[in-house]
This record gives sequence, C-alpha cells and structure tokens, in this order.
Amino acid sequence: MSDNLAALVRVQAHHQPAHRALELGDTALDYASAWQRIAALAGWLDTQGITRGTRIGVALPETIDHVLLHFAIAAVGAVLVPVDHRATVSEQDRLATAFGAHRIVSPCNAEGRIAIPDALPEADLTQLARGGDNDWLVSLSSGSTGEPKGALVTHNQMRERFVTQWRSLGLSGADRFALATPLCFGAGRSFAMSTLAAGGTLVLLPPPMAPAALAEALQANAATATFLVPTLLRRLPAGNPGAPLLPCLRRLIVSGEPMAADEARRFCNTISNGLTGYYASSEGGGISVLDAVDVATHADSVGRAAHGVEVEIVNEAEHRVTPGTVGRLRYRGPGVTMRTIDAAGHVTENDGWFYPGDLASRDADGYLRLAGRSKDVIVRGGINIYPAEIEYQIAELPAVHEVAVVGVATQERGEAVHAFVVGDVTEADLQAHCRTHLAPYKQPEAWHWLKALPRTKAEKTDRARLRALAETNGTDTGDRA
Repeated sequence: MSDNLAALVRVQAHHQPAHRALELGDTALDYASAWQRIAALAGWLDTQGITRGTRIGVALPETIDHVLLHFAIAAVGAVLVPVDHRATVSEQDRLATAFGAHRIVSPCNAEGRIAIPDALPEADLTQLARGGDNDWLVSLSSGSTGEPKGALVTHNQMRERFVTQWRSLGLSGADRFALATPLCFGAGRSFAMSTLAAGGTLVLLPPPMAPAALAEALQANAATATFLVPTLLRRLPAGNPGAPLLPCLRRLIVSGEPMAADEARRFCNTISNGLTGYYASSEGGGISVLDAVDVATHADSVGRAAHGVEVEIVNEAEHRVTPGTVGRLRYRGPGVTMRTIDAAGHVTENDGWFYPGDLASRDADGYLRLAGRSKDVIVRGGINIYPAEIEYQIAELPAVHEVAVVGVATQERGEAVHAFVVGDVTEADLQAHCRTHLAPYKQPEAWHWLKALPRTKAEKTDRARLRALAETNGTDTGDRA
C-alpha cells in the first residue's frame, strides 16, 4: 500500500465503492465517486503547476470539494497551507507570503488566486506521489499572540493522528460524523479526513448555524459523532437529565478550551451522555482523552494520555516533577510534529518533545489537570498564580455562566488578578466564595461583568482583549458591559 495519505481513500473506494462517503444537503457521493473527484482535482492541480513539494494555500468554505482537495493535494505530493476563507484578501496574502504558498485556491477573483472549475475532466490517478516522511501540511496556529506559527506535518504523522482518534475516541467506519467546524482549523480538517480514511460517512453542516438548527440537523442526519467547542455547547437548548438533547450521538467530542467540572457533568446529562473531552493542539495533534465514563468522577481533568502519546510534566530545568505539581506539559508520539515554522520561514527542529505552551499537573492515576498557559501565569508579589485554578473555583458557583482570569501589570506587586464574569452574581457572593476556596493571594482584586467573553476566530477566550479591557477600566469593580 502507498504511504501517501490519499491511498487511505483509494482503499475505501476499492473495498466499498457504493458506501456513502460525503453528504452536504441534497448532494451525496459514494466512495467510488469521491475517489474519481479526488483524481480529477489532482489532475487539475497538476495543470496549475502544483506538484511535489509545492505549498498551496486553500481558502474555501466548507464544501465537498474542500474536503476532497486535502487528499488531492496529498496525491500530487504538494503541501497544504490552510487559510481562513473569512479573512480579508490582504490577511490571506500575508499568510500565503509568510509560509511560502505558491498560490491560493479560492472562489475570490483576486491576484494569486485559482478557482476550481465548475467541470473537471476525468483523470486516472494510478500513481501517487511518495508520502511517508515528506511534508503534507503546514498546521497553523496564531496562539494568543496573533502572530502566525505552524508545524510541518508529514503524511506518516497525519496518518498516526487518525489512528489516535480511531483508538482513543472509538471513531470507525460505522460512524456518521457530522462536521460543523471550519475545515481551516486543525480539528475540522483532522476529523473530516480521519472519517473518510476509516470508511465512515462525513456529513457536512457548514458553519455558522444557529444552535437550535444545529441540534435539529444532528438528529435529522442521524449523526453518531461530532465535534463541538464548549462555547457552542453552552448555546445549545438543553434537554432534561435522563432525556438528553442529542441521544443519536455515540460520541460528542469537545475540545478547544477546558470546561468547568460541573459544566461538563451538566452537558453529559442534558446534551449527550457520549460527551468526551479531547485535549489537543493544532500543531502537535491529540494529547489526552476524558472518556464519557470518566466525566462523573474526573470532570476537573482533561483525562489521560491518548493512544500512542507519551506525556510529561517538567520544570524549567526539563526535569519531571512529582505527581500533583504544576509544570510545563510536553508530549511526543508517532503523530507529533518534530519541526515548527514561523512567519519568517525559519524552521526549528525540536528535541523530540512538543510543548503546546500549557501548564498542567498529573495525579498518580495519570489524569491531567490544566493550570493555564505558560505565558498567562500571573506573578503577584513574586508568587506564581495559575488562572485556570481560580477560574475553576469561581465557575463552581451556579450563577456563573462563564469566567476568565487575567493578570494586569501594576507598580506595587507585579500583576493584579482581574476576573471577568458572565452571570447574574454579586461581587459580594464572589468574594465570599473565593475567601472560602482560594488563598488570599489568589483572590481577584478586580471584578468585571460582561454579557459574553470575547472570543478569537477559533472560539477560544481572547485573553489579550480581556487584558486590554482590564487596563482600560483600571480597578473599577462595578464595571458592567
């Protein structure tokens, strides 16, 4: 069998040609037709000069061609640079230039763009480019700084990420995986491709979609698995304990940012009892899994190491710390990237470990608990304070819907602890709760109320924006927005 990623779909087309591969509204393709389309797209790429080693940007909405183009790019040996189609032309151009993309596949009629023709001639794709340890993807992430960075991911590494999902999340060819996530993001791309590689059916539900409509679509399409971020889960109309909103789902995979423990348990009872936490990074792939059976007892964690992944918690000297001690999280495995690239094109080889930038602890049973981002540590009076610990305690209050904690520079003690809260709760109640559950130096000095936490394009809490708000409002604890 070829070591090219595209060979995974070719195998499915050979063994189950009539099985449903993709669905989008009233359009559907079986595996035989999907492979024919991949071959046609690969032939078209070749006519555009997109061949072995060429980096090609893709800025498309969530369509069947967008999914299949991933495999066509792999088939010709080119390298994918995912670009958000919602970004402006100038933003797309800067990204393409920074990461060496030859051109951008896009419906936009602008310089440097190529559009997929309405009709493509049939092509015979019998010979696939060598895959293996050759690059297939520049997996991009802006992190919290806004500066693009990425990881160079090979065919073999991407294949291993699929294996991790199949074995740790139980995804298989029997699934109808509903994708409601942008394909330019790591999770959307990975789950879409692994579904087809496993021989399942991928149901495209292009975002944005109103929460109630999404819930209806998941049920109407008999989805057995999907991936959602916590922000979207909070917006779904909840069902009742014992009668969850989405009984069709065998796996409701949640990732993007940690959930509060009571929130995870509530979602498990009212939305899907298949709720499964998946801690991963766009660049390095899957890290750990909180299985549905563990939500009741370990919802304050992100679970245990995923299949094939080795996780360590280390101090600044790179020495492993004792169980329960907070340190820098690092991980490695056959699907984890060895090289990162910055916007200047500089490639850095790592030492065999990937550092996602998170702080965490691990207990004696192997459960990981996040303590925040290493760059988000608050230093107050010379003491390190981890925002996630404070957020966890505040979120235990039933009236708190969302909370985020950031540090703001001061002249006296380094940084002050500011808490942003969404919910109908008084400052007095918050302070009383924190006095009971947090050491004095961890208790917020300033409180701010928002209607909703600001989010990045990846639906993660925008902490840079919160710091700017805190600096603008000073220590005005009565500020409500």
